[in-house]
Amino acid sequence: MAVRYLQNRWKHRQITAAEENQRIEAIYEKDENGLYPWEVDTNDSPERVTPETRPMVNSWGPKRGRWR
Repeated sequence: MAVRYLQNRWKHRQITAAEENQRIEAIYEKDENGLYPWEVDTNDSPERVTPETRPMVNSWGPKRGRWR
């Protein structure tokens, strides 16, 4: 298992920034404004939060000090 971990780590270190950008461009397309899907809506201002918006609850993390 340790050998496989080291192989993956070495393989990922060989990837350059240019290769990573080429992979991203092959998978995702930019829109007419030249933005990727995750760059389109970055407005996280408090004015966008409505009264019926549910708060985000961290239910996936470990429950410290409690029995499950």
